[in-house]
Amino acid sequence: MNTQSNESSATGERNPRCPRITLEDAVERLSKLQKAIGKSTVDSGSASKAIGYSSPSGAALSTLGYMSMYGLVTRVAGKISVSELGRRVLFPVTTDINGEAAKKEAALTPKMFKRINGEFDDLEVVVLGSQLIHLGFDEDAAKNAAKVYKANKAFAKLDGSEKVTLDNGGKGGDIEGSEQGNQTPPPNMTNPQGVQSLPVPLGNGLVAYVPYPMTGAAFDMLKGALDLFKPMIVSPAGQHPSPTQPKLPDPSAHPMAGQSKGT
Repeated sequence: MNTQSNESSATGERNPRCPRITLEDAVERLSKLQKAIGKSTVDSGSASKAIGYSSPSGAALSTLGYMSMYGLVTRVAGKISVSELGRRVLFPVTTDINGEAAKKEAALTPKMFKRINGEFDDLEVVVLGSQLIHLGFDEDAAKNAAKVYKANKAFAKLDGSEKVTLDNGGKGGDIEGSEQGNQTPPPNMTNPQGVQSLPVPLGNGLVAYVPYPMTGAAFDMLKGALDLFKPMIVSPAGQHPSPTQPKLPDPSAHPMAGQSKGT
């Protein structure tokens, strides 16, 4: 298990906060903690031993921290107890007989995973890892976060029905200094054939959704279309874009229109 702190990378740069262990691993640790302490509140030393460590080492405290990020334990003034959500995961209530709702809630308690679920859930793990680099992760932390999220998606059976948005535009405490907000493509940009779209952060809370994969000819046509539409897309310096949709040029008039067919 990788218990390296996610607060800083090998270069000393801070990574956005999110668990580095899977929810399944955290729940297994929680079960051990529950059996050892029940409803009691204990110190970090006792909690560390209960979840399988010999002492409250850095690795043990990191694991307890990740369990707290999932909302499975409560930490107050160095004291640790099983949270209400943690008990619902271990002992499902009658309205959630299999504990699926509680697991989904825990899986989306970390703000970064909540954001991924809302914006990037459909990306493959490699593409998701690449996207997370643009949100402030170093390469290793991005790969780990992508793998953990995908593992949690399977474990908690996230199926897209729980899509959520963040109250503060997706910035939260997990994305320090990020300007990107919680953006979703408008309805008229949804591809009816289900082609995947790669979100490209543009800064100032803007995200461009680019279909992929595409042919080289289609990519060149996209660049040409952007140049064609630039006068209508780019707002003058110091002005905010108009909320009304401008009348765009006819893309069929572009000299490269139709050249991507058959390539």
